[in-house]
Amino acid sequence: MLFGAPVDALLDALEKEGGEEEVTLETFLDEGELLGELRALNKRLLEYLSTDESLGGLVSYATARVPAPADVEEADVDTRRKYAVIASEILSSQIPEISNRFVVADHLLEKLFLVFEDELELFVASNVCRIVVALLREHNIPTLMFIRGRKSFVSTLLGHMSLAPTADLIVRLLDGPENDNVIQPPRREATDLLARENVLNRLADIFVETVNSKSGDEEAKTLLLSTVSEVILACALRTIELGKVFIQIPGVINPYNNSKSITRMVTAGLKDLKLSNGKRNSALVFALNVVIEMLSTETNRVAVQSEKLAGKIGKPLTSVVNMSQMRSSLWGDRRAQETTDDSTPQQFKPVVSTANLEKELSVCFEELRAVLNQCAPQKSVQNAACVVHEPLGSTRLKVVEFFTICMKEGSEMTVLALDDVEVAECLLDLFFQYKWNNMLHHLVTSAVVHALESDQEAAQAAWLKGDVIGRIISKWNEESQNSDGNQHEAGGHLGHLIVLASTVEKFLEKSGDRRQVFFNLDELKAFDAFCSQELRPAMDIQRQKLGGGVPNDSAGSECSDVIEEDTDVVEIDTLFNNLAKNRGKDAEADGDSDEDDGEIEIVDTTLPAEEISRVLRVGRRSHSSKTSSAPQPQPEDSDWVVFEPEVGVERGGKETKGTTSNQPLSA
Repeated sequence: MLFGAPVDALLDALEKEGGEEEVTLETFLDEGELLGELRALNKRLLEYLSTDESLGGLVSYATARVPAPADVEEADVDTRRKYAVIASEILSSQIPEISNRFVVADHLLEKLFLVFEDELELFVASNVCRIVVALLREHNIPTLMFIRGRKSFVSTLLGHMSLAPTADLIVRLLDGPENDNVIQPPRREATDLLARENVLNRLADIFVETVNSKSGDEEAKTLLLSTVSEVILACALRTIELGKVFIQIPGVINPYNNSKSITRMVTAGLKDLKLSNGKRNSALVFALNVVIEMLSTETNRVAVQSEKLAGKIGKPLTSVVNMSQMRSSLWGDRRAQETTDDSTPQQFKPVVSTANLEKELSVCFEELRAVLNQCAPQKSVQNAACVVHEPLGSTRLKVVEFFTICMKEGSEMTVLALDDVEVAECLLDLFFQYKWNNMLHHLVTSAVVHALESDQEAAQAAWLKGDVIGRIISKWNEESQNSDGNQHEAGGHLGHLIVLASTVEKFLEKSGDRRQVFFNLDELKAFDAFCSQELRPAMDIQRQKLGGGVPNDSAGSECSDVIEEDTDVVEIDTLFNNLAKNRGKDAEADGDSDEDDGEIEIVDTTLPAEEISRVLRVGRRSHSSKTSSAPQPQPEDSDWVVFEPEVGVERGGKETKGTTSNQPLSA
């Protein structure tokens, strides 16, 4: 039998005619060293695998359906799966000796792409898409020419959107050839192909049709909605990346330009939420996730250097490649904190304008605002402090995130459109109503801080006209009465109240006489009194370090001698000495020898609390360099199991000797 023989032995046997055992492609696929020899560029192996017969067999294995275990034996199923995976690894290895022959064999490519025109399984789709992506990277032009000849290829891919590999393949068409492990911009043929098929609008059609479908398989619908939204978002991010190198793609497949498709998705989600009385929120959440990322991703930002620094570097634009949903720091926007080397504030501008997207979404503001007022039935939630009845819910929290992003990143026209439907006041209402929802508090607080620390007058007016001062003081007084001044018993939004109040105070100090535009004199006097009497003491408490500070060398000799105070830390040496002495007394009373028999006896381990305290000597201690650590007398009726210290070195450097004893002390 030649199965399991090394690859070179199989190749030798293949060259011999009339051998005892016929060597086939399956023989090589069964060889465990096959892929290793392939990566090692075994010349004889590459010659064999690049023949038309071998390539045809590999394509057949990669595209074949694996039968169900009920139809064939389980071992046969595992073997076919193994052959399919290894075949796809070989065909996608991007080794020139194989790929150069494969890409020019039209009959093999035809056989490979025919898989997409039939019902497709996830396992087969994964193997085939891996091969196609490798061909696009290494042989971009020939592969694109072949795909363009198949007029229904993109439509066929869209029919398999529930499978992640085929969905990813649509985005991969926007990748250009790979040279030196760097993916180049896409070719015009690829973008024209996607534009001709109107991919973005058709993806939105699939999303809307799935939402309106009467199918009872909610899990399958959710999976399809998730995949479609991820593909649209990936296209948007790819648009930004290409924009950084000054490459534009057709507007029909640019989500920032063709924003109506995004608005259709949001509208479909709102409709489904309304028809289900708030029970089906998946479509709206997926659509808003796309919008939030498109508006807030840091990929869509380039730093504009100062003229002085730009002259030194020679590059006026610096790309920011960190991608994150949360652009802001803990409080406010990180952009206000970033500076260049010449200590001037860093300025940013978008790579792709979001103005068209914001304009299209503005038609949904009023309906989304109404979602915040609708309280769908929610189960009570038990948190660490209390039971929350009628919690906020994930749907409204996602809408809050969308609105706060619009307030922070939107243009003045967008902020004014939000102000027309009183979004800021509604968000403040929720902030003060749900005092245990920390995510809600963070979203609202970061938006308010961003507005007050920037020069966005429209956003400042929108937030401040919501009676921020009166609400802060009223809620603070309410919490003070409920907790009797104990901040540990106050509501969960106490920290955010402090941040809001301190930010408003700084804004009013900076505004000068302009502060009277937002508040009357009585409100300002009440707020000044609140800041001096309540806010500043609370801020001092929050700044206080827990446990106090460590004494420094300049504090005097008395402080330098004191190492620790008010600690529950037990010195292990003292513990050992005390327990060893106690054990010795018990052993001496019972006439036991000092030798251990290596056995552990289970004894009654109950001990009065006062005896435990005396043994461990836990309490208020003042350790001085002159303090003696002599052991204290211990009760003789202890049931403690003692461990004597082994040979070692004490902290003072003195060598100690002893043997470990696991003998229990008998009463």
